[in-house]
Amino acid sequence: MALTELGHTRMAQKQSAQAVAAFRHVTEIDPGSPALWLSLAQAQAQAGDDKAIATYEKVIGMDKFNSAARLELGKLLLSKNQPAKALPHLREASSANDRDSELHFLVGTTALAAGDLEGAEREHAKLKQIRSNTLAKKLYKLLQAQAVTP
Repeated sequence: MALTELGHTRMAQKQSAQAVAAFRHVTEIDPGSPALWLSLAQAQAQAGDDKAIATYEKVIGMDKFNSAARLELGKLLLSKNQPAKALPHLREASSANDRDSELHFLVGTTALAAGDLEGAEREHAKLKQIRSNTLAKKLYKLLQAQAVTP
């Protein structure tokens, strides 16, 4: 428990290497906890460690409905310019939180970046359905720009 708290404290202090070390030790003690592995993945991502991807995937393997792991893995892959790999994770995260307009917008823009125009259009429709008019308009403009681009 103390190591977990130390890891979270070090993350808050932006001392990522120390947070990774603490969470790595905790996962050795309790290797069956998806929550602890998620903390390790978050610390690795904060540290810029490419192992974060594999750790997030491990969390999802342990708990396929872990929305936080899917969302964060999707965002990490997106930051590495891998929208096609990010998209399924972001979609799964949005299905768990169906009324989150920001998340639907993220899925829509990621779908566009991945070349999935139909997926982006579905997210636009979802934004309209949940009455997120501002984000629906923003996504619509991006869809229109994509339709004009050869």
